Amino acid sequence: MTQGRAGTPEGAPGGGGGPRFDADAYALASGHHRAHDDVVLDPLRLAPGTHVLDLGCGAGDLTVRLADLVDAGGPAGGSVLGVDASPSCAARTARLLRSTGRPRGVAAVAATAQSLGALLTPGCVDVVVSVATLHWVPGAQQAAVLAGVRSLLRPGGTLRVDMGGRGQVALLREVLAPLAVAAGAPVDPWFFPDGKAMTDLLARAGLRPHEVRLVEQRRALADEAAMCSWLTSQVLPAYLVHIARDRREAFTAAAVDHCRQGLRRADGSYDQDYVRLLATASSPGPAAPHGLLAGHAEAADEMARAATLLEVATEREDVTSRQKDMWHSRFQRSVLVSRESPRDGAKALALLGDELVRRLTGS
Repeated sequence: MTQGRAGTPEGAPGGGGGPRFDADAYALASGHHRAHDDVVLDPLRLAPGTHVLDLGCGAGDLTVRLADLVDAGGPAGGSVLGVDASPSCAARTARLLRSTGRPRGVAAVAATAQSLGALLTPGCVDVVVSVATLHWVPGAQQAAVLAGVRSLLRPGGTLRVDMGGRGQVALLREVLAPLAVAAGAPVDPWFFPDGKAMTDLLARAGLRPHEVRLVEQRRALADEAAMCSWLTSQVLPAYLVHIARDRREAFTAAAVDHCRQGLRRADGSYDQDYVRLLATASSPGPAAPHGLLAGHAEAADEMARAATLLEVATEREDVTSRQKDMWHSRFQRSVLVSRESPRDGAKALALLGDELVRRLTGS
């Protein structure tokens, strides 16, 4: 999950100027994450009826697995909401969730980690799962993001995190550092904390840390093609967002060339040395009844649809600045309504989405 997306208003879901991802390319190169999902999920012992927020849902494969584990939309009332700042990733996740045939209890929406506290009703989820996401959030914003997560968790609810830790892809960052400096991009565009720093952040956010540890892993990238796919889909977006558009193609070509030479191991593979920070924390207070996320699924679906249509509509040359401002204002008001009344918010967002469709199709 990225920090934001280009081309959207500040404060809107997905607003900001963070890295952008191609969900399909990301999915093809994300097998190394899926190989370690059991390590993330096993301690949670998710059961039917649980309400889960997948923070940084990426290509959606893990989100679908979460929906199966909690029987989202089933008799017990479980639900899963995927959130990702990349519109492409949120849209792919939504398609995968719909393909499961679940009539309710599943949704995906484009929104930043920083905006979570303003999107959903406090105490509405039992569990927040976040894989390969929080290291995209700048260090100065970590405490606020974690406080937003805490506000969404019911008392006794659980946060489970898998993110890059201190030492993550050290050789890669060393290889790319000269190119980043020459291009005016940061040498370390991610936040890779050690255990103490993350423990302190969780505590400052009002969460109770139970496990915070660093785990060294060798993740398989068998050949040059696999390395290039991983590099371009998951690594370089962190640098490119800081580089002028007319220089990105040259930077990408140089980065691929440097990594072909600098990352090849003696065994001929391009396996990467990962250092993951695994953390489990809980919201203070005695365990409360399951949350209310299922009531937000419809609103989240309409929010994702309206946000995507809004992005397309506001890029059209025949749309005036006044019309853009009006649409953005309606979107923000509808999102606020959905926090208190998901049903009313869903209706308002659906009306906005329908209006945008008519404008785009001329009907």
